[in-house]
Amino acid sequence: EVNLVDPYIARIVCQKLGTKSRRIEDLNMFSESLPFGQKVSLTPSIKRILSSYPFDKEILKEFVQNADDAQATEMHFVLDTRTHPSKRVFGEEWKKLQGPALSVFNNKPFSENDLKGIQSVGTGTKKLDPEKTGQYGIGFNSCYHFTDVPTLLTWGSAEIGKSLCIFDPLCQYIQHARSNEPGRMFKITETTQRKYGDALNCYLPGIFTEESGVIFRLPLRTPEMAEVSEISREIIYPWKVSSLLEELKSELFRILLFTKHLTAISISEVDHKGRLKETYTVSITSGVLNRDAFVKELAAARDQLKSNVSIAQIANTFSIYDLEIEDNRGGKETWRISQKLGFCNTELPGILQETYKKEEFALMPVGGVAYLLNSTSTHANINQVFCFLPLPIEVNFPVHINGHFALGFENRRLVWTPGNTTSWKYQWNTHLCSDVIVPSY
Repeated sequence: EVNLVDPYIARIVCQKLGTKSRRIEDLNMFSESLPFGQKVSLTPSIKRILSSYPFDKEILKEFVQNADDAQATEMHFVLDTRTHPSKRVFGEEWKKLQGPALSVFNNKPFSENDLKGIQSVGTGTKKLDPEKTGQYGIGFNSCYHFTDVPTLLTWGSAEIGKSLCIFDPLCQYIQHARSNEPGRMFKITETTQRKYGDALNCYLPGIFTEESGVIFRLPLRTPEMAEVSEISREIIYPWKVSSLLEELKSELFRILLFTKHLTAISISEVDHKGRLKETYTVSITSGVLNRDAFVKELAAARDQLKSNVSIAQIANTFSIYDLEIEDNRGGKETWRISQKLGFCNTELPGILQETYKKEEFALMPVGGVAYLLNSTSTHANINQVFCFLPLPIEVNFPVHINGHFALGFENRRLVWTPGNTTSWKYQWNTHLCSDVIVPSY
């Protein structure tokens, strides 16, 4: 039973007496019984991660990597510069989040495992999965450059259903967020849609009508939010995000060269009527079947490693194929891809075998090269090092070089370089080059 206070009693009196509001009771009804939110001393951890990730287009690649690891085939970046209605929202503070935002969609809904990983600052759940490259919980947290309150809406999963997840490390924007549970997770029903429709309509339901998927929404940090933020005092104006998206467009052809599942990436803006405009799409038009066949070999090797087969026993597999990539503006590139799985030399340094047995890392002995055969696109080709996605490292070779390299822990941009030549990371990268990438070349 619910007893309502007489409407003539002032709100401030109710608050002094500890009477709960109907909105809080409503939100509690739809909130998951399991605590939701990232745990640890959040603000210092997030600030440390941000110091490792400069504010540039590399942040956007973290969303690409996570989408590819989730086995999504399509993704879409959308800059929404509108200010949405704020009558039917989760509270007064939430109204500050109804302004411009960057939204990122992919067509693979979240799993329970994804939810666990994204709540773990600095670890994630992919560390011991040899087939996955990114790490929810590390790279994802670079999104705090844009916002103090990242959110996501996932739907189409039998495990989770349609759910809204809100991260509020400052415990300022969603009611009942607190230091040990700095966020909320709500099941989305017809009732929540009716009561909080203005908040939920920010997730572009009229644009992304797929049966399943996930959309991240990053409300941009306004001057008002930046003034009190303990995460960052950087104001994120829409033009800054637009500039990053323009830079990302120039790399989309390269980004698709070594992805395992993604076949198309789009970038758009939303006009004042809620329609997409200036959409730019790059997609793989030929060669996907050959790529998929090699990915199946990777999956089989992953299963072998999980069943305690030695990394040196993974069978050598070569795959050479042509990949055609096109954009929606008439540009086309054709690439010769050569990839290899497995080390040539079965006698690996002891430190690599010991570290692998201790499950301190789970990298795959996979690498390759990509050679541009012909191009009609307007984007300049700069040969780079890849860890499945291009890293900001140029090479003086006529090919792009890809490998499942050991990278910096909090910053995935840096291949581990010599400092201690006896470290497992140095030994791994050395053998990956000599036994996997060189034969591919």
